[in-house]
Amino acid sequence: MLYLLVFLLPLQTRLIIRPGMVNFGYLEYGTISLYLTDIILVVLLSLLALNFLLPPTKKFLTVNWFSFKTKTDYALIALALLELTVFISIFFAPYKLLAIYKYVLFLLGIIIFLIISRSKFFSRLKLIYSLLAGIFLQSLLAIYQFITQSTFSSKILGLAAHDPVIAGVSIIEVYNRQGLLLRWLRSYGGLDHPNILGGVLAVGIIILLGLLVERKKWQISEKHKRLFIIVNYSLLFFFSVALLFTFSRAAYLAVLIGGATVLLLSGSCHLRQKMDPKSLECGFILGFGLLFIVVCSMLFSAVDIRLFNDSRLEQISNRERIGGYAEAVYSIMARPLTGWGAGNYYLSLYSREPYFPSYFYQPAHNVLLLMTAEIGVIGTLFFVLFVGIIVWRKLANFRPNGLSLALIFAFLIIAMVDHWLWSLHFGIFWFWLILGIITWEIGDKKFGAVK
Repeated sequence: MLYLLVFLLPLQTRLIIRPGMVNFGYLEYGTISLYLTDIILVVLLSLLALNFLLPPTKKFLTVNWFSFKTKTDYALIALALLELTVFISIFFAPYKLLAIYKYVLFLLGIIIFLIISRSKFFSRLKLIYSLLAGIFLQSLLAIYQFITQSTFSSKILGLAAHDPVIAGVSIIEVYNRQGLLLRWLRSYGGLDHPNILGGVLAVGIIILLGLLVERKKWQISEKHKRLFIIVNYSLLFFFSVALLFTFSRAAYLAVLIGGATVLLLSGSCHLRQKMDPKSLECGFILGFGLLFIVVCSMLFSAVDIRLFNDSRLEQISNRERIGGYAEAVYSIMARPLTGWGAGNYYLSLYSREPYFPSYFYQPAHNVLLLMTAEIGVIGTLFFVLFVGIIVWRKLANFRPNGLSLALIFAFLIIAMVDHWLWSLHFGIFWFWLILGIITWEIGDKKFGAVK
């Protein structure tokens, strides 16, 4: 059930219980929904609770539950205080039902974190490949969307249609040889925005690099070595191409910094060893590398416009982001200690400027600013303390923790320029899932060794 949850996490299948409405327009950030992944998580928790209550002779799962340390765990204390501040913010929220909903999502995210980081009833390697399989389906959908320049809607799969002709859809503008302006659809996958898909693919690429360069720590047997190489390099190629089609600058930077971190800090890096030019691995590196270069060359003008040119769309985007940062500061100044309540940031904007269309009320593109506006300065300090303790533990012994630090750097980059890790259902679950993986000590037989 845990593997199924991780595999289906990017799936946006849901029942909208109460849509968010502002000035007769729909707003995702005020919507209350029940997702398929919520149901799976509740079923998983029910099974674990039932297994825990059964006598030892009747347990259907051999579970070594949690490894609690005897010494004080300051990270858990900071996490408990953070949870308390999110709960208290409910009482100061204008829209209390939404705040309660966001608080429940926050609690479920913490439960995911605790299961992934501390429980030992699952194979970590199987969980990683369940995660990668889910990302692979997203990459296939992303490649299809960009090649066909179209999407399709499906209530069952939680997919929304995106037409590049319609205003508001994420596109990139390029000129053809005749000088005509073309609107290219950026790949969404099955997620709400190309930047979200880019962040997911960036994490997938970093994990794949970690698997490849730290395969001994993951205890990959010789008989599975050939399959391991084929699967991982194939996934790496598809993820990289799909990432290219998102045109997400933050995701590009996250992969660049995260990938460099994995390669530099992995002391037993396989790629530093002498590689046989005739080996299967070398063939995959050269073959997929050349194919990727060909794809990049075909999209050079579009990538160049996205990364280096100050186009019309980039100017609009930059103005909106800077304006969003300023609005967040105003909201924080209005309620610095209590915040506006979990999920209620858009109402702080509405209270000052109530006459705009619904799409105007967007979260600030910075997780810390958005968090501070919603749960107050004290809550944000507890969050920084909690994450800081985890980062410090990894930095204190950085060489064997290349993958963890790479994921941390990737998350920091994404959190500085986007909000979905805090504002959206998928982002909340995704953050706590990956943070749980970050806490792993790969290859440590005393704490849930890789099977």
